[in-house]
Amino acid sequence: MDCCEEIELVASDVGGENGDKLVNTVTKVYEACSFQDITGQRITKVITALKHIELKVVEILEAIGEDNQSERKEKLQAEVGEKTDTSSDQSMLNGPSTPAQGGVDQDEIDRLLADFD
Repeated sequence: MDCCEEIELVASDVGGENGDKLVNTVTKVYEACSFQDITGQRITKVITALKHIELKVVEILEAIGEDNQSERKEKLQAEVGEKTDTSSDQSMLNGPSTPAQGGVDQDEIDRLLADFD
């Protein structure tokens, strides 16, 4: 984002039609970044919801007498608990963060999305 801001400064110095093209292009970059951030948030919420549903199904299976569900239930409870703590709206109030600030790096995102294939 810092680079986009620098390009905007250069665009104001360039001015005219070329400056307008630079500003429009930087605006598209901002829009793409916002879309990716929102998409990531939505994917996280969907995964969390699916984990909750899976946990409920496991609890139902356990209630009707299916064996060997307790280990799976414990694993899901841990996963659902972790997701709830880290993906709350409160944790997103400061916006996205860099890997140095404890944020998720692109390799982790790529691994997550590769799991869907």
